[in-house]
Amino acid sequence: MFHHIAITTNNLEKLKEFYTKLPGTGKAEDKYDSMGNLRSVWFIQEDESIFMLEKSSTSPKAPEAIVFRINPKIQLSLQNAGYLEKIKHKTEFTIYFEDPDGNTVGFSSYPEKVNL
Repeated sequence: MFHHIAITTNNLEKLKEFYTKLPGTGKAEDKYDSMGNLRSVWFIQEDESIFMLEKSSTSPKAPEAIVFRINPKIQLSLQNAGYLEKIKHKTEFTIYFEDPDGNTVGFSSYPEKVNL
């Protein structure tokens, strides 16, 4: 189990909006610098792991893919919110699409086959 994953972005507000609406990303907490500027957004998961968006003034760095666990409730939310039309790639276990920065985001049901 991981403690947290952080990706950097030059578009913190835009990514915050995207991930806040993404089903299953957890409760968002904004973090501010000493001047009161938004510096990061933390999405706290049910298992207490944390997914962070960090503001960067340099070239953003991100993992190859950020893949969340899918369950029936999240699957229904993805269908209802129109995310399935945005799928870029699909395997037996995982669906992939992109966030506004072009990072690969996915949902996996491994070891069960994804039912979408």
